[in-house]
Amino acid sequence: MNTISFIISIMLILLLAAWGFWSAISYPRMKKSVATGKRIALINDYIQTVIGLAVFGSLAVIACGTRIFVVPEFYFICNAGIFKISVYAIVAVIVLYQIISSVALHRHNDKIPKNLSSFLPVTLNEKLIFAIVCLFAGVCEELVFRGFALTFMQQFETGIWLAVPVSAAAFGLMHLYQGISGFFTSFFMGILLAVVFAISGNLLLPVIIHILTDICVVIVKKEEKSEESIKDNCE
Repeated sequence: MNTISFIISIMLILLLAAWGFWSAISYPRMKKSVATGKRIALINDYIQTVIGLAVFGSLAVIACGTRIFVVPEFYFICNAGIFKISVYAIVAVIVLYQIISSVALHRHNDKIPKNLSSFLPVTLNEKLIFAIVCLFAGVCEELVFRGFALTFMQQFETGIWLAVPVSAAAFGLMHLYQGISGFFTSFFMGILLAVVFAISGNLLLPVIIHILTDICVVIVKKEEKSEESIKDNCE
């Protein structure tokens, strides 16, 4: 990594830290606005998230170049055998669980965790924009927290058993605005995605898994009809 790439890398790390801090501060305000009926605050948050993800993903690609799309040779796990099958099986179970739990929550909206309820899309426009957020998150977060993170740590010859949890911890911290449970959920998912990256050799599979687990959320929350709309439908 040359000097310019290293400077861009440090800039990206600092921007990510600032974004995480800003998210922790702004999320409670957004929740309050949504609770009072100002759902435009939610859409604005989605749009800002897309812009932020695009910036971070672009900086990661600029810093690492095409190397970012393939796992550094230093971290590539070859001839994984039963370990590879086990990891893929665990990921498949998690994705399936996410789909089933999303369908279940759609049927029972009263069981949605309070720390996530305000963030979930309800109207058709919100769901469409959130789907775009999921696509950007799947691509850009994998570029940053898997591709960039491992490429950056390779130059320090950081072993895979340290590089993976470090990158996962950074991923978890970016989701700390969802609470402690959000941190640990993202941390463990980050470990799995990093291992999948190291086993598969490129970012394609982690990106697909990431998008699938996120986009399930689109169906969770139903739009509650007001008394007036129910009355109109009955007439």
